[in-house]
Amino acid sequence: MAFTDSQRSKIRTYLGYPDRFLSYSGNIENAIDFFGEDVSLQEEVEDILSDLEIIDTAIMSGRSVAGIKSAGQGDVEFYESGKISDLKRTGNWLINSLAIKMGISCARPYYGIDINIPPGFACGFI
Repeated sequence: MAFTDSQRSKIRTYLGYPDRFLSYSGNIENAIDFFGEDVSLQEEVEDILSDLEIIDTAIMSGRSVAGIKSAGQGDVEFYESGKISDLKRTGNWLINSLAIKMGISCARPYYGIDINIPPGFACGFI
């Protein structure tokens, strides 16, 4: 079993690597190939990718209502403060786990840098 082109692209994207100029990203391509050759390792990576997709969906749905959970007949209910920040923090944690598991450094933070951590952590989270 091997990763699909879509999965390979998602791994690159989450770890901050471009889908172009792959010859300059040899380490990540080698890691993707290695993990794609072992069913149990590939399943671990696929589980993380699945969780990250859920987080992406939750972030996008949260943004679309600008913090409003529901509104009607004069009542407005807002999402809990920091919900999107918490989702991003969890996403950064998962990406960091993926990077450690695959032995690859993050090139750029996918969810941005968490201001509560020291600079220099490319995944955005320790």
